[in-house]
Amino acid sequence: MNIAVFANTSWYIYNFRLNTMKALRDQGYNVIAIGPADPYVEKIKAEGFQHIEITMKGSSVNPLFELKTLFNLYQCFRKNQIKLTLSFTPKANIYASLLAAPLRMYTLSNVSGLGRLFIHPSFTTKIAKQLYRFAFMFSEHIFFQNNDDRQLFLTHGIVKEHKTSLLPGSGVDLKKFHPDHSIGNPPPDGKNLEFLLVARMLWDKGIGEYIKAARIVRDKYPNVKFKLLGDTGADNPSSIPKSELDKWVSEGVVTYLGKTNNVHEHLLNADCTVLPSYREGTPKSLLEAAASGKPLITTDVPGCRNVIEDETTGFLCNDKDPKDLAEKMIKMIKLSPEKRLKMGMQGRRKMESQFDEKLVINKY
Repeated sequence: MNIAVFANTSWYIYNFRLNTMKALRDQGYNVIAIGPADPYVEKIKAEGFQHIEITMKGSSVNPLFELKTLFNLYQCFRKNQIKLTLSFTPKANIYASLLAAPLRMYTLSNVSGLGRLFIHPSFTTKIAKQLYRFAFMFSEHIFFQNNDDRQLFLTHGIVKEHKTSLLPGSGVDLKKFHPDHSIGNPPPDGKNLEFLLVARMLWDKGIGEYIKAARIVRDKYPNVKFKLLGDTGADNPSSIPKSELDKWVSEGVVTYLGKTNNVHEHLLNADCTVLPSYREGTPKSLLEAAASGKPLITTDVPGCRNVIEDETTGFLCNDKDPKDLAEKMIKMIKLSPEKRLKMGMQGRRKMESQFDEKLVINKY
């Protein structure tokens, strides 16, 4: 049987769903990746999977362009005799579900986060809700990555409860992401601490608040380091211009590390991972950081709060509140190295018991 794994970027498929694809292949299925062209297409092919390129634009609202995309997807699924599609990201979920009936194809949708449309409600949000409601009528099952998102869809009548269930995000590869106490040992005191934010460079990830909080902290602790790791230029209205990043770097408030294929190395060298996001599904960067034995600071919002145990594996802060974020950073700085280490290892144990990627794969 041919199974498609479909998302709005091939980067997402490679980084978040590769082990699921391998597990399905081991079960005897023919797994095909479907996504736009990007540098990760060749990486997917190098793993022995067929990849079919499809043109999609995450931020497009042009009806003619979207109809053309939908038609091209119909041809792609039909030509390749896809019997089951695992879809991820909003447009992929909607389009795969819409095509399920005419193609007599099963779809398993994964709501990995509600994105900008639900962070900043607008008329487009109303349209998106209607599209979800209609499309998910044809989806075999819908996975949610946190209960807040699931309850929102149930409350608005977008999905039927019996067709939904919860997953621990994308899960985390506990072999790939692991503690290594020979690297990045906590300094004798917190005055030289290194904070790391791993995300796409989007305002909605709380990066503006991170910069403001860094300025507050550095006034008191000038040797504390703040770093950003992630790609720029995303096809997203919330993208932070590279010129803005350059300005922060010139100011000396933050170090921008760019994008990387080795997130684990950067996590090991940091002392604490921070994500002041406005809303998430279940943020992979926090799962990977906790699995690597690092304490966390994140916002008390859907998707983020279920990854952390406040005061035990890290600290929760208010969203869109740089002052409160700075206070939590200073609180982390004032902890003893032993306490920070204990926090990180308690986070690791939480990942082992609740967020192991194998739990997600077994659910599929």
